[in-house]
Amino acid sequence: MRLLPFRSLLSAVCCAGLVSCSDSKPEDLPENVITHNDFESMVGWAPANPSLTTVKAHSGRYSLKVDNGVEYGLGYAVPLVQASPTRLQKMTVSAWVLLVAKDAKANLVVEIKNPADDSQKIFWEALELGQEVKQINEWKKVEKTFTLPTTIEPTYELRVYLWRGEASEPVFLDDMVISRAQ
Repeated sequence: MRLLPFRSLLSAVCCAGLVSCSDSKPEDLPENVITHNDFESMVGWAPANPSLTTVKAHSGRYSLKVDNGVEYGLGYAVPLVQASPTRLQKMTVSAWVLLVAKDAKANLVVEIKNPADDSQKIFWEALELGQEVKQINEWKKVEKTFTLPTTIEPTYELRVYLWRGEASEPVFLDDMVISRAQ
């Protein structure tokens, strides 16, 4: 799968996207958590984005939604050196997902890019939500541990985002946690 030249837009949205985390205090989170977001604090901080919605939510009022009109949800982007004090070998991404139809085939993507050369593909892997979630109109927690290549550099950028892919019906995502894994 190849992502189209929306990279600069994605970078701008990602930078603002998950910067604002939920109301949980940092001491409430396990030490291995890189970031988490319930999307409640984003209104007013992130640029206007149609993926942020109040149509359905796992917790609170807000979640992310992709569908025929919204290809990419707000995402998280940070240099690897800021994501982890040590080299990331593995990371786990978990979130709550709601599908409204069986043909919802969106993806939760983990990508590592070289910001000096955005066309250079270092790592791209997705959790296919349509394969993970079999229930319709019911929130389900999904989780995947990604093994990162040993060639990553601290200056490379970690990106995590919801991508519509082939989904023709809405897919909702809420309460995402990104953490270092063993």
